[in-house]
Amino acid sequence: MDARRTDVSETARSLGGLDSPSYTYACAIDTAVTGASAEEWARATFEEAPTAVRLVIVSGWRLALRLRLLPRTSPSSVLGWRILSSTPPAIVLATDSPLLTARLVVQVDGARVVHTTLVRTERRLGRVVWAAATPIHQLTIPFLLNHAAAERRRVAEDAGTRRSGVRASS
Repeated sequence: MDARRTDVSETARSLGGLDSPSYTYACAIDTAVTGASAEEWARATFEEAPTAVRLVIVSGWRLALRLRLLPRTSPSSVLGWRILSSTPPAIVLATDSPLLTARLVVQVDGARVVHTTLVRTERRLGRVVWAAATPIHQLTIPFLLNHAAAERRRVAEDAGTRRSGVRASS
């Protein structure tokens, strides 16, 4: 049930709408949780990440990648990324900077969640900065998906326990 790298689908590329990405990456997880929309998964993945991790991620986005993020409290964004489109099975998030243009596509099919990243670097400095960020990105996305899946599973189990009238002992 751990998140693993997977092939970038043509559907994700098409949804992302980013011409000629210089970097693509997809990570998938098969969860025990069904019924959540792509937007719910995107929010769980980024906005419900551990506080310290979330702070490091946003700092890296702003300071290293110089991403232009919306206010975190905006309903039209997920942790500062603008929502381009959102349907139950797929959400597309977008941001850019002088260095790059990026899209995140989260797709849900039953209990399977796929997170795809599409990046187009805009100048030489963008290529250099993104090359340095790539290994961090490829470690962070699986961690975030695993964390979100574990939290959603815990919440679902807690809800099931409350419905059945069984209480966890302290």
